[in-house]
Amino acid sequence: MIVTETIKYYFIAYLLVTVFASLHFLFNWKLRKQQAFDPTMGLRALRENATTFKAFKTT
Repeated sequence: MIVTETIKYYFIAYLLVTVFASLHFLFNWKLRKQQAFDPTMGLRALRENATTFKAFKTT
């Protein structure tokens, strides 16, 4: 039936989203635990931070 197929596909999509969201959360939590970078910073702030390190300076 069409209803059971739809429910099955929605369930598979729900499982995928849940797994990827939990992986994303665990990855962010691990990085936050290591204090690699502040997750509240945007890409612009990360780029500005990178210019302060000697390894990233090109001049």
